[in-house]
Amino acid sequence: MNRYFEEGNQADYINSDAIKILNEVYSISDIKTLKEKYQTLQKFYQDDRPYIGLYFNKKTVIYTRSVAGTFTPNWYSFFYNIETWYRKN
Repeated sequence: MNRYFEEGNQADYINSDAIKILNEVYSISDIKTLKEKYQTLQKFYQDDRPYIGLYFNKKTVIYTRSVAGTFTPNWYSFFYNIETWYRKN
């Protein structure tokens, strides 16, 4: 999840509150608190919409020319291998 919020992500999306929560969840063991934190993250994502899916096709990814990497969408995730994507300068 952090690759969608961390600095240098494909959408150039920066939300310091989301990053703070992501750093906190690694040390939380209380399920109720953890659930609340993830709900807050989901709200940030829904409000800010840093990534918008235009349509769903199992083997098609539309992206800007400034994004590079290995694009290999498959039947269960069109973000498969997103960790290999990067923004060209």
